[in-house]
Amino acid sequence: VHLTLAGIVSGMATYVVLLLAAHQLTLAQNATFLVFWGAMSLGYGVFTSIQSDATRAAALWAQREPSGEQIASTPRLATMLWTLGILAMLAVALTSPAWSGQLFLDSATSLAVVAAVGQLGASTSAAYNAVLVGHGRNSLFALVILLDGLIRLAAVGTVVVLDGSLVAISIACMIPSFTWLLAYGIAPASRRELRCTRA
Repeated sequence: VHLTLAGIVSGMATYVVLLLAAHQLTLAQNATFLVFWGAMSLGYGVFTSIQSDATRAAALWAQREPSGEQIASTPRLATMLWTLGILAMLAVALTSPAWSGQLFLDSATSLAVVAAVGQLGASTSAAYNAVLVGHGRNSLFALVILLDGLIRLAAVGTVVVLDGSLVAISIACMIPSFTWLLAYGIAPASRRELRCTRA
């Protein structure tokens, strides 16, 4: 139930974010922002799919007591996903000169950089969330989901109050992809599980 409620609240907060952006930006800027939103969502979708497989791997690891040899010979789950995230970030950043100007009508370079960093956020979040669910920490996972939406709403709301730009709103939307760091900081057991869980 708490996961469902967290998802509903986070989804509603995200809907309000879109309304705030539409109110703050011109029609042309909002069109560019929605394209940016779609580009960010593509990366999140990819890593959410990977997260499903990573969750199963984390659950299997949590159910067994691996030997020292197995631990030494098996790569860390987080390392694998973070590596994918770094590669995705570099791929987006390095190829952006070829497509950003056509995709984004305004602030193309800046938006491409924000989108690139967002890929790293999506990958690190997927790794942490997979470990949480795999180890049965659903309440903490629900907290991450809830905070993701609420922090995004608070960040974008602050930017709008300060009469911020398209790029500022885009950064505010990207920052919550690192929300998992808050849960990581308050839950020592999850830090240990993230460090120890293998693929």
